[in-house]
Amino acid sequence: MPLILSIIATISGYAVFAVIQTIIVLLVFGSISRIDNNVGNGYLLQLLTSAVVFTVFSFTYRKGKGFTFDMDKLRMKLEDIILSVLIVGFVIGISVLLYYKEILLNALIFLIMSVFLLYYSTRKEQEDA
Repeated sequence: MPLILSIIATISGYAVFAVIQTIIVLLVFGSISRIDNNVGNGYLLQLLTSAVVFTVFSFTYRKGKGFTFDMDKLRMKLEDIILSVLIVGFVIGISVLLYYKEILLNALIFLIMSVFLLYYSTRKEQEDA
């Protein structure tokens, strides 16, 4: 179970980061091609993303929000296997999406993935409490 929970936490964090970065790309640059054509824009995008992520998650941490996982429960059941397959599918899907550089489709998939993983994590935490 600790492996599954760490995978969920990692992918959830990545998905939230990707959603934030996609929103910044759309609001500041308009399209991914403006970043591809200028290295400075890429650095600016990373700087803006890290500033937003740091600010949001620092605020969230100070409010006492977040996830805690009970690592003592080492169980593997059908739900965990299905979740593992979904996570692998998400990773493969992300790889394909990033290859084709479709920014709006990327944003939609990252948003769906974030909502699903955050919902699942919250539900699991409430069940374990």
